[in-house]
Amino acid sequence: MSKNIFVSIEGCDDSTDFYLTCTDEQLVFLREFAKMTKKVSDYSCMPIISLYDDEESLDKDESDYENVGTFFEDEEGDGYNELDTTKL
Repeated sequence: MSKNIFVSIEGCDDSTDFYLTCTDEQLVFLREFAKMTKKVSDYSCMPIISLYDDEESLDKDESDYENVGTFFEDEEGDGYNELDTTKL
């Protein structure tokens, strides 16, 4: 079944917005992807992705962001986040 989703890519001074038609399976991926942008955003000017369905946010539960992705640290102490979408 197809869904019409409003996508907003938001930075501190502007946004890029568009409508997207996707399947339920694609929406699962998009929700995880959008949550990851919020999790790794360190300050308000870093772009994040927000998804809306009939003007209602699809990522209401901010506590869910902690369960997205995995943080890795190398031997030098540099870290990075990774989102594995192959198991969704």
